[in-house]
Amino acid sequence: YVGTNANPTRYAERHEFHLSPKAAISHQLRDDLVLKGSLARSLRMPTPQELYSNTSTSGAGTFLNDPNLKPEVNTTSEISLEQDLGLGLLRLTGFFENTRDAIYSQKGALDSTTSNVQNIKRIESKGLEVAYSGNDVFTRGLDFSTSATYVDSRIKENAAARDTIDKQQIRVPFWRANALANYRWSGQLSTSLGARYAGHQFGQLNNSDINGFAMTGNSKFFVVDTRVLYKVDKQWSIAGGIDNLNNY
Repeated sequence: YVGTNANPTRYAERHEFHLSPKAAISHQLRDDLVLKGSLARSLRMPTPQELYSNTSTSGAGTFLNDPNLKPEVNTTSEISLEQDLGLGLLRLTGFFENTRDAIYSQKGALDSTTSNVQNIKRIESKGLEVAYSGNDVFTRGLDFSTSATYVDSRIKENAAARDTIDKQQIRVPFWRANALANYRWSGQLSTSLGARYAGHQFGQLNNSDINGFAMTGNSKFFVVDTRVLYKVDKQWSIAGGIDNLNNY
């Protein structure tokens, strides 16, 4: 039941059974080179709020639930090459994801004040990632890791809002990158410096929010963080750091 005691709404019982299998394979091409591949299927079930909770806020519009929401199903495949460089590992990965019945809240074409939680029929994502991690890089005590990812994630089928077709999936930028350097001055003291970057991204399914720096926008960002760690003994350590050091 959902609603007040005086006016309850009864929903029918619902039972579903799903599997999330995964298969992976690898082949040693050389002593220092490995080829890997994987295929997986995963699900996200709709939450109780998405299924049964209607809300209405003055000035902010109305949110409508859908008790018939389907589970979100993701089929993901990837292939990667890993090269052992001696003091580090270099990896190149290509990936593809097909999402069926993605669960999103979106406004209808005829009523811009009402948001409906709905299934988006199909979203396709494909991309490439390059990553490296190593210990004692260039000098003893310096550990370094970095990665860069390109993703093209687009809505391919969405009967409820056709202006979203071939638009970029929200909050998924084309480019992401990060890097982390950690230097061990001694067995007790270490310092680290990290950086994170994400390109322009959208918050609206039809990609109408082109200015990411406006209020409620989703802008690109570049953030630098730093940290100091001191190990007092086997049980205790002291750490301190600054997030967003560059105040971006």
